[in-house]
Amino acid sequence: MNLVIKFPLLLMFGSINPYNPYPYKPYPYNQEPYYPQQHYPTTQFMDSPQVSSDHWWYSMGDDWEVSNTLKSISPHYASFDRMHQQMAMYAPALHVGTINREEMKPPKPIQIVSRQTGPLVEDWGVLEDWIDALDFTSTSDMTFHGMSVFGGIDGVETHTGDIQLLDEFDSVLASASFSITTDGSPKYFDVLFDKPFDIRAGVLYTLSVEYLGEFTGVYFMGDAEESIEVRCREGVAVLDFSDSDYGDDVGTTADEGLIPRFIISC
Repeated sequence: MNLVIKFPLLLMFGSINPYNPYPYKPYPYNQEPYYPQQHYPTTQFMDSPQVSSDHWWYSMGDDWEVSNTLKSISPHYASFDRMHQQMAMYAPALHVGTINREEMKPPKPIQIVSRQTGPLVEDWGVLEDWIDALDFTSTSDMTFHGMSVFGGIDGVETHTGDIQLLDEFDSVLASASFSITTDGSPKYFDVLFDKPFDIRAGVLYTLSVEYLGEFTGVYFMGDAEESIEVRCREGVAVLDFSDSDYGDDVGTTADEGLIPRFIISC
């Protein structure tokens, strides 16, 4: 009778469990189980099997000494290893290709081109609502960043105004307001559009300038080119200028007036 009772107890509390070869040792509920340290020294985790480099692609470690030891003492690790073995750890690439970055070019340099051929002349009258305008076309696509305006001739003065780039239907494509202080000497003042605009080859555009405020006199070009060449990255482009019907047509023409220089990139 005693043998019948003790044998089941041995199955329950003895060292028969194949995943736990160490004798059963009760421990408090708030402590980790105790396993003899000498059975898996810390240095053992630093060892790794010597396998060929090709083996790495097909295996995540099927026969590691440390893993085998852990599986023999921990049912949790043994379960994890079983699930790991059932997972496919390698598969051939299903999609291959390259990223098309196209041709990467450096930014186009910004340059100032002028159509003025002679010295600046006094005295061009300007007044609010008087708009000077100039039509032009280009043989190449380019970006317009702004244009230059002239200062006054009567000593220290502050001038305000607006510049615009318009299409052939007089729709505003780019614009900017300016405020310049002059000392009476012949000077250019460069004004950038609020946002650059890309013009297209062969399309008619208009540039305009309007000085605000009371009547005053500013410098102007007494002689200007009606066609100028521009060196672009792809070659030489040509800007052709012509008289414009936009605004009040107060005097600026293709060969004189208030629109001397252009800030572009191409």
